[in-house]
Amino acid sequence: MLRGLPIALLLFVVAWVPLPANQGAQTSSDAAFIQSLSDADEQPVDRRRLARLFFSLASTLEGDKQSVRFLQARLSPRDATREPVRRMVGAQYGRYADAVAGFKASVSDLLDSPESPLQLYRVLIDGQRACWYLDGYSRVVETYGVSAPDLMSILASTEGCASFRQVAFQPRVEGIVHDALIDRHSEWQEIRELREELRELEQLLEDLTEIDESP
Repeated sequence: MLRGLPIALLLFVVAWVPLPANQGAQTSSDAAFIQSLSDADEQPVDRRRLARLFFSLASTLEGDKQSVRFLQARLSPRDATREPVRRMVGAQYGRYADAVAGFKASVSDLLDSPESPLQLYRVLIDGQRACWYLDGYSRVVETYGVSAPDLMSILASTEGCASFRQVAFQPRVEGIVHDALIDRHSEWQEIRELREELRELEQLLEDLTEIDESP
């Protein structure tokens, strides 16, 4: 029924359908938090709230995997019967599903340790990987006959990835990892200096020992 509708009209229909009250409130809350990350604010990022947002986005991708997989059934009749095409599309989906599982696991760990820059970095990497595979899968199935209206069925996933990228590239979020790397670099520098001082002391002790042993 929707196949012949223009994309603009489909977007209007999707936007018009009211969300359940709790889902609408959550979406509004997430949007407000994402907007706050782009504000010129010197206040620290609420790490726990950030972790919950990433968990929500990962859950969206996980919950929509069935719709993403079902796009394989929308391949053109000719391509759907070609085993190499089916195998390639299936493998592409498999990589996406694995990446989503990895993203969800990383986010779960971040919920346990929201102050960990290393765990945040893991989430940013795994989320980017999942969304990159979604992009690749979408392009592949579109190449083999899946129409733009069919791709609307995975709008939850594509919008989830758009929100993820919007958050991941906010300077205040990137700054958390950047500052941690700077701090770690400073620690390494201090360790190198301490090791150098230790080597100098060892050399001094060796020189003193040689002096004491000399006739």
